[in-house]
Amino acid sequence: ASDDTARGASYFKVASDGLDVAAYATVSAIDAATEVTNVAFGLARGIIRGPATVAENISGSAANPVSVVFGGIDTALGVAQGATGGALGFSKTLSEAAFGLTDTALEATDLVLDATGLEGSAHFQPGEYGGKLAQALTAALGLSQGNAEVMALLLVLLVEGQQEEAEVEALARGLRVLSVLQHAEQRRQLSGAKAPGAVTMLDELCSPSVAARLPLTWREDLPRAALFAAAAYGARWGGAAGLVPPRAARAMSDEAFVLHLTGIAKRDLLLFDWSSRAYSPGYYVALDHATRSVVIAFRGTVSGPDLVTNLTNEAIPAPPALAARTTDLASATGGTVCTDREQDSKGAYVHQGFWLAAEKLAGELHTPVTDALARHPGYSLRVCGHSLGAAVGSLLTLLWRHDPLLSGRIHCYAYAAPCILSKELAMQAALPITSIALGNDLVPSLCLSTARDLIAAARYLSEDVYGKLYGQDEKPSDGDAVHAYSCRDAAADLTSKATSELDDASEFELESLLGLVRTTCMQNQPKLYAAGPVVWLRSKSNHADVLVDPTVFNEIIISDDMFSTHAVTEYMATTQHIGSRGTL
Repeated sequence: ASDDTARGASYFKVASDGLDVAAYATVSAIDAATEVTNVAFGLARGIIRGPATVAENISGSAANPVSVVFGGIDTALGVAQGATGGALGFSKTLSEAAFGLTDTALEATDLVLDATGLEGSAHFQPGEYGGKLAQALTAALGLSQGNAEVMALLLVLLVEGQQEEAEVEALARGLRVLSVLQHAEQRRQLSGAKAPGAVTMLDELCSPSVAARLPLTWREDLPRAALFAAAAYGARWGGAAGLVPPRAARAMSDEAFVLHLTGIAKRDLLLFDWSSRAYSPGYYVALDHATRSVVIAFRGTVSGPDLVTNLTNEAIPAPPALAARTTDLASATGGTVCTDREQDSKGAYVHQGFWLAAEKLAGELHTPVTDALARHPGYSLRVCGHSLGAAVGSLLTLLWRHDPLLSGRIHCYAYAAPCILSKELAMQAALPITSIALGNDLVPSLCLSTARDLIAAARYLSEDVYGKLYGQDEKPSDGDAVHAYSCRDAAADLTSKATSELDDASEFELESLLGLVRTTCMQNQPKLYAAGPVVWLRSKSNHADVLVDPTVFNEIIISDDMFSTHAVTEYMATTQHIGSRGTL
């Protein structure tokens, strides 16, 4: 099946290339035929006009019989030339339209193949192993089929080679234990939060300076900025996401979709680019007079080129343009300050693909954005985006925050903010970025290191922890070792319990095992985080909302809503309850 898929992908590529050649040849042939036709008719009409002109000169009148006959023939040839030219022009238009539609269909197919990793590759084989793993995840974690299949694909891509069937069950069992441990910790952490509708700052989850970094109008800003971020998806993808009815979306242009969703006037849509290119997601620039701001909204992932940006996911040393000023790093490092040159050793990293996109678009947009601000004195600059758009918007904001024309006027609202920066950069003081995470959305905690942690933890929890730690049945006797044993022994006992018994384990057992797992096998580095303080919207799981540090999202939380909550529609709906309700 994999070979057939690869052959099919190559056939689409050949068909697309062949179509380009055929379209060029056909249109060129019609153009050539038009030229030949015009020359032929011109020559014939020239020959006909000759005798008519001679007869007119001899008789002294254009009404002589010879001139009338030849003039009639010339008129008929003119009509025939016009009709032939019109037919050729229509044929060209029709051919171009037909080739265009076919090429669009092939391009769409090519993007799908590229987005799924199938194009030109006979080695992408989640196949039987992935199917068995999805079934095991459904049984062990209670995931829906769709979520189980996505999780299985993620694990298949991370696990090298095809695994034995025994490991399928073991991975699912390990993930089940990890899920119980994580959710028990969440319940304890959030127990001090206020009722839904308020936003609480919990000492355990955020540093004291976090609240001071939020703009004064952040509660009012969140719902409106979410609309602008969603509008960046355009009519086609907005209709698919349910932002407008599909029939209405088909009748809309992308520009009309922005106006419909945001309520701005047509004249206030200043600039837009809906194309899909690697390291250049779609965006638009608009005026929002309601908030007295110029808005840049970046689109999330919708195409193969966008996936290239996401999957260029190496954590590279932060370039000098992103390096924090020493005063910005003071609170993140407990007063320890490092220079730009020292940041690499201190662990200052950035997601490569997102950085390349932000750097490119910062260069393209600086002039039109500063010109718009110059024409509207007193207006601020608001940057927003969802998912990929949130990542690019956050990094562009970091690039511009010290710009003399923009400093003090810029703020970014990053919805479903991906992991983009190492801790030292993500925790900077006075960072003009507010990130928003919903429920257990996978994306705010997904980077290479946390994905590798997930696999390591699942494997670790699928085995006999006690046997690995001691290799014997005898308990240690001295005082210090007894306490160490009691924690580890409780953890080991938990892994041997049946799935149905996990929920009855003591808090001591759960905390002991989770701490053991984290110190033993969840230490992959470097880890990346979203930027700035994070408003963690817990409404999807009926918890109060909390304000947290980005480092709270340092591991992937196994949950049935880890994929579905990432949708831009979920963020739009959930931010509406923030408004002016509740205080920190």
